Amino acid sequence: MSDPAAVDPPKQLDFAERYIRMTKILAVILVPIVIILFSFVSFERKVVLDGEVLSPKQILVRSAIKDTLVKKVFVESGDRVTQGQVITEFQDVAGWANQLSVADLDVGVQLAALASYSNMNYDSLDKVMQKAEMERLRLAVAQTQYRLADLKEKVRLLRSEAPFDGEIVKVQVQDFDRVDVGTPIYEVARTDEFYVKAWIPEKLYSLVAKGNKVYLKSNLWNYLWYQIFHGEITYLSQFAQRHPVSGEIVFETHIKVLDGIDLMRVNTSVKCEIVRDRVGLLGYVFQTRPQR
Repeated sequence: MSDPAAVDPPKQLDFAERYIRMTKILAVILVPIVIILFSFVSFERKVVLDGEVLSPKQILVRSAIKDTLVKKVFVESGDRVTQGQVITEFQDVAGWANQLSVADLDVGVQLAALASYSNMNYDSLDKVMQKAEMERLRLAVAQTQYRLADLKEKVRLLRSEAPFDGEIVKVQVQDFDRVDVGTPIYEVARTDEFYVKAWIPEKLYSLVAKGNKVYLKSNLWNYLWYQIFHGEITYLSQFAQRHPVSGEIVFETHIKVLDGIDLMRVNTSVKCEIVRDRVGLLGYVFQTRPQR
């Protein structure tokens, strides 16, 4: 009887050779295919920064009246307002409204007197007196009209109106607060357009340029994952400065928000991923810093 061990090894060796041969054939076929496929794949290289959502028109409204009281505040922080809407009203401590009524009556009386002098007939001596009196009345009318315009402006300032359509960022006074000239009253911002302000460290400055595409990631509505919006760099400062908090040398940049404006809020933070360029697989793996 023949020994099975003397027959099996050649069969096992033959199987291994066939396996190796098939592997080589597949490698010869698949490796070029994989290389060709990856040659068509490109990757975005990004610069990641922290940014803050701001409004292009955000102003702090201050009191223009000296030493008065807040009579009524009509809005709260976060309220949407329209241009011309009354935000606050102040007490008329100096009685400007009453003075305005008196001045209005005075102008009417003076104009009537001036008209009556103009329609009278006098002799030559009286005409000289008439002319002098008319000049006096004209001067009085001009002075009263100037005072009338000044009082109208003061009465107008007793009601602070929204300068444009937007959202109240913060109300800084309440009813019966005492205010003076320059006292902050409220802050209002436009909400139909936003931009993101970010600070680029000097070592990353050469990697970005005006017009670069930006991914804006916000977790305002969900803490677990980001919502992704899109933006574009519209301003890149040519002058370095110290970061207002860290003191690091940085360049200021502004990113225009292209979508998701209705979901963003002023003064919230976002993650900015600035797309610096697109490269193939090898360029992405062996990254080098590009020079301008």
